[in-house]
Amino acid sequence: MSEKKDRSKLIFGAIIVVLCVFFVVGVAYGANSLLEMEGTLEPADKYVLDGYAQVPESAQDVIDLVSTAVKNAVEAKPKLDSSDSISIGDELLIGEDSASAVNTMAKFLKDNAADEFAAAFSDLSADFGAGFADKLWIPTLTAEDIDGFECNYIYYHCMQCGADAEEPYAKCSECGNENGPQMRYRDEYSITINLRQGAAALQNNFRLREPSKITDFIGDKFSDFANITAPVNFEYKNARIFVRINRHTGQLYEIKYIKDVDLTTKAEFIGDYAYAGEAKVYLPVYEEVGFWFTWPGVSLSAHELSMAHKKTEALKATLTCDDPLLYDVTWTSSDESIATVDADGYVESNKVDGKVIITASFEFQGKTYTDECEVFVKTSVESIDITKRDLTLKKGETFAQKVSYSPKESTVQTAKWYTTDETVATVDENGVITAIGVGEAEVYAVSDDGYFKATCKVEVTE
Repeated sequence: MSEKKDRSKLIFGAIIVVLCVFFVVGVAYGANSLLEMEGTLEPADKYVLDGYAQVPESAQDVIDLVSTAVKNAVEAKPKLDSSDSISIGDELLIGEDSASAVNTMAKFLKDNAADEFAAAFSDLSADFGAGFADKLWIPTLTAEDIDGFECNYIYYHCMQCGADAEEPYAKCSECGNENGPQMRYRDEYSITINLRQGAAALQNNFRLREPSKITDFIGDKFSDFANITAPVNFEYKNARIFVRINRHTGQLYEIKYIKDVDLTTKAEFIGDYAYAGEAKVYLPVYEEVGFWFTWPGVSLSAHELSMAHKKTEALKATLTCDDPLLYDVTWTSSDESIATVDADGYVESNKVDGKVIITASFEFQGKTYTDECEVFVKTSVESIDITKRDLTLKKGETFAQKVSYSPKESTVQTAKWYTTDETVATVDENGVITAIGVGEAEVYAVSDDGYFKATCKVEVTE
């Protein structure tokens, strides 16, 4: 009896030891796995610079790009809105004393005067399909008119916190990441065209206001304390045209005509301000005339979805038209054996792996507008690992890395390979690393599904 109890104690003790070993190994393995998980990294080639409109490299390229976009907009007749914004700078000066009561009064009145002047701007709007060839200020330019241009379409993305910046940096201001940003391309070009001082394009494009009307307007605003005694003179400076164009579709989004004007005249002061006599008047004016184009269409809430088997996801379709509530959206699936979609945009996946295109469409003013979402029905990758995380090679040696995927039944088990320094080590599409020169580099794989990253530190010696 005693022997049985002792044997039971030994067996129980052995089980406890085995469980402890499993626990320790499991914790160690789990901790190691957590340490090796690097998150995700969307590859830069997902944001390649492609599309309808190539990057303009010369003044003539800019003219051709803008002309084509304007021509297409005039023909397609999207909705047009416009506005005129005017501001008078605080540097305005009447006479020689900027602190005089006259100048104080003028600065008090200037914003109200600018708003009223802008309000006198003609309504140049047009609804969908109405057309605006007689309203839009259509750019008329030659290469000689252009003093230079800027085309902005690049931005920089922190892969750690997701913050975007307009300029490259060594350290992310949001999270402190020192690995450097990823350069990406926007979907549109923002182009600023600077006009040469005195260029004919100033008269041809800006539809300058008639001096007599401006003189009457200023005289009216000053009437309580001054009479305008000299013609109003204008000096136009820094004239520029700003344009936004979708680089994939060529659609025109915006045109702005911007200029700075130095306005000078003379005024004889009356009433309480008669002591100022006759004085020079200087008004620095900034004016911006803008046109915005709204294109009819439908936009889905997502353009790419990954779904496990027998799941449901909701897609939302947003219509751009005169009254979205008046129009019905038609939903279709390119392969209902993979996924179906109902009349409300609910996508349901089936048991078959594969890719299906879900399309939303609607009819507006005789045209059909569509948008698509790629739906991938699969067992998704949740993490990846590679054969070795640290590697030392001599120059000329090679090593073949392999990628393992979790879970093992993941549908898409492919990855792309990258190196941080090809002068130290290169890697081919199959993960074969070749030592090139003495030094250190990182070679990493990024899974095509989920963009999970796994890195190997490579040291190359002689």
